[in-house]
Amino acid sequence: MDKDLDRFEAELAREQVLQNLLKRYGKMLRRTSKNEWDKIENDIYETTRVTIDNLTADDL
Repeated sequence: MDKDLDRFEAELAREQVLQNLLKRYGKMLRRTSKNEWDKIENDIYETTRVTIDNLTADDL
């Protein structure tokens, strides 16, 4: 149960990071092609996945 809660909190934190990036870089991203955006989004996901998978709820 705690592991599921930790995973949920980690996913929520990842979504918050992505939302903050979208706010910050929104204009630039609107000029970015779909393929470029998919690559950026995948890079962000892979980077945060490795980090978040090693975090616990206490780290957040």
